[in-house]
Amino acid sequence: MSSPKAGEAKVSRHDELPGKKFQPASASFSDPKSLVTFIFGPGDRTMELIVHKEVACHYFEVLNAAFNSSFIEGSTQTYRIKNFREVTFTFMDQWLYSQRFNLLHHDPAFDCKISMDKDFSQFQELLSYLISLPNLGFQPPVATQLVQLWVLADLLAIPKLQNAAIDALQSVTEESDLGIEDLRSCCFRYIYKNSMNESQLRKYILAPFVRRTVDPDTIKDDAKVYPHAMLVDVSEMYISMNVNKDGLEDMNATEFYVDVHDA
Repeated sequence: MSSPKAGEAKVSRHDELPGKKFQPASASFSDPKSLVTFIFGPGDRTMELIVHKEVACHYFEVLNAAFNSSFIEGSTQTYRIKNFREVTFTFMDQWLYSQRFNLLHHDPAFDCKISMDKDFSQFQELLSYLISLPNLGFQPPVATQLVQLWVLADLLAIPKLQNAAIDALQSVTEESDLGIEDLRSCCFRYIYKNSMNESQLRKYILAPFVRRTVDPDTIKDDAKVYPHAMLVDVSEMYISMNVNKDGLEDMNATEFYVDVHDA
């Protein structure tokens, strides 16, 4: 083997191998013994989750301020979250340490479309109520957990986690061979009860309805179980995306004639 000529740079074997650029750890773990506790659930029906303080404070400005303050969170190193299930925070815990989620892609949230009669509507209301209650042994579908995770991330002001939840939700819908519009209606009601107007989560679930990927009969058949505000938003988004600036000037009145049958 010939030796490298003068002036030629010696190439490292590592330089020849494809790979990702080195990325430093999200947290330095300079103080791995410092831990903080999250308490979930109302009253005495609570559960605890313990994480490294550095990790929690690295991503959450709200928690960084709380755990390093003179308030009760700072003195006890404990943060209370009443209206979320432990399983929701489990997803957040996964993301904190790995920037990814362990997802079950076969999601019962998308299983079997059922006729939305009165009895089923009442069942959906009960299901929605059960989902809203933390730590009662009821395991919501993965998609519903991700929706709740987005709401929790919004509460704690963590946009990166909100975006990760949207990506994961999209992954679940694609693997299910169905769309976000096929979520159980209780999930839509939860979103509209726990998110602001014009939120990105609302826009995400509305998009299929206004981009003509939803069968019109779907809305007609299930109208009673959709939140009223959601149907209004669908109408507003559709109009804003498809309205003709010239308005009635481009319309032909004959389009709206009633059929006349000559005698």
